[in-house]
Amino acid sequence: MSPSRDHWRLATHDGIELVVLGYGATIREVIVPDGENVALGFDTVAEYKAHPDDYLGATIGRYANRIAGGRFALDGRTHELPRNDRGNCLHGGSRGFDKRMWSCVRVDESSLTLGYASPDREMGFPGTLAVEVTYAVRASDLHVSFRATTDAPTVVNLTNHTCWNLAGAGDVREHVLRLDASTFTPLDDTGIPTGETATVAASPVDFRDPRPLGDSDLDHNVVLDRETGRPSRIRRAGGRSRCGRRSPASRCGREGHCTRRMTRVAASPSRRSTHPIRRTGRASRVSCCGRVTCSSRRPCSGSSGGCARLSPWP
Repeated sequence: MSPSRDHWRLATHDGIELVVLGYGATIREVIVPDGENVALGFDTVAEYKAHPDDYLGATIGRYANRIAGGRFALDGRTHELPRNDRGNCLHGGSRGFDKRMWSCVRVDESSLTLGYASPDREMGFPGTLAVEVTYAVRASDLHVSFRATTDAPTVVNLTNHTCWNLAGAGDVREHVLRLDASTFTPLDDTGIPTGETATVAASPVDFRDPRPLGDSDLDHNVVLDRETGRPSRIRRAGGRSRCGRRSPASRCGREGHCTRRMTRVAASPSRRSTHPIRRTGRASRVSCCGRVTCSSRRPCSGSSGGCARLSPWP
């Protein structure tokens, strides 16, 4: 564990190492037991600031992915947001949580909690939102969990945006993927789902049989066939030398999820709707429900990047 104020290093006896930056609460490195760094990132904070649209390893908020038209209505009031992606609000706007300095709340040898207080109206979002993200390494597992409290009705959708190269080097287009997903959600020209579902046959996201990622343009929700009982898998291929820094074809494994061991591969979900947090007399907690894209054959209700869930604060 490093005592540095701008980054921290966590490790396990099983050979897992994790390096986290205070800038953006960003995962910079994930070193697996064979010594490979399988997470894409940069060496310095200055490089992250020089590539603001890469989001490598960053914590995304207040709202991961796109809000159509850069606006939403809540309790009869329309809230205007930055339109930083084809007329939509992407990843919380031009200065989302990925571009903020987070402070250390608590740390030990195997876990780190960082916090950030987002003031009312930041990037146009209502309510003050106090957010915590906890990174924990246990045996051979990496766990990421989120908490958020608000003092007013608002919307929130938190996720981590680590991009992976499971070989540690080489081209991720050689990675072989299989998904038990027969349908997906088509997008309009600005990356917003049309509200329909369609068969993956003859589409870029047809991975029902294992095949390399290749040159497919992958930025979709897939609808998992949960009844098969088989986990979706990705298998690395290619070089073994240690690398894991930015490469032209590294946008794979986007939008990793909290608390569960899963890799969300080449599926960047988008939703028109939003998920409000409401006060109930006590503060509220938002946690990740751990679903990959969508449950069964219907879209997640109201959010992308993990489906916000509301429960009373203990």
